[in-house]
Amino acid sequence: MKKNLFYMIKEYLLCFLFPIGVIVFFGFGLHFLYEMDKVYQAYSIINFLISTLFLLFTPIIFQKTWNKIKNKPVEIETEEEI
Repeated sequence: MKKNLFYMIKEYLLCFLFPIGVIVFFGFGLHFLYEMDKVYQAYSIINFLISTLFLLFTPIIFQKTWNKIKNKPVEIETEEEI
């Protein structure tokens, strides 16, 4: 049961925190895009491209992970089995 619970928590974190992290990363890229320093502009363009790729692939990852969670049977231990 503990192993199954750990798996479910990990999958939920991947489903819900990964897109939030990508959006925050994307926002920082846009923020640094408007800075005047050339170093920040180079960093922000790379950041912008990477976060755009992640944003494109997030729905695919979310759908595959959600299907895994939805189709996985939940094992419930009863007192008789113990």
